[in-house]
Amino acid sequence: MAETYVRRSGMWLGQSYVSGYRRDASWTGTVTAMNPGPISRYAAAWQRGDVAALFDAYAPDVVVHYGGTSAFAGTHVGRDRFVEILVETSVRSARRLVSVDAVYDETTHGAIVVREAMVVDAVDHVVERCLRYRVDGDRLAEVWLYDHDQHLVDQSWASPTAR
Repeated sequence: MAETYVRRSGMWLGQSYVSGYRRDASWTGTVTAMNPGPISRYAAAWQRGDVAALFDAYAPDVVVHYGGTSAFAGTHVGRDRFVEILVETSVRSARRLVSVDAVYDETTHGAIVVREAMVVDAVDHVVERCLRYRVDGDRLAEVWLYDHDQHLVDQSWASPTAR
């Protein structure tokens, strides 16, 4: 199992206690943060499948940037609009989290690197994704989504339901 790394205040997790984070004695690829920032809390909620906590992490006026050529490409404003897009893209791709591979959590910005499975032409594919965040206060204020295989993601979002 790949380890999840958290970077905060310029130090990579590599031992039991570093910069406010600890690695559990029975290491399972997850990070326990003693004083987690909003990005670390978001990553933990994503791993737990805590949808309410995920949606609550976004500022009401969050700005989201999606690349690609799908109907969802472009900039979207507002938590309600973003939640609609998340639900719609999930239905279209049957996407699901495979792993959180890295978390970078600073005061005003950060990123999460994940692998997600999605369906294209009735075949499961795993896509590496990087979500970059701007933080304002305790909320995620802006999001940029970068996909390792943007064409595959666009294909998965092309159909109204997973195919």
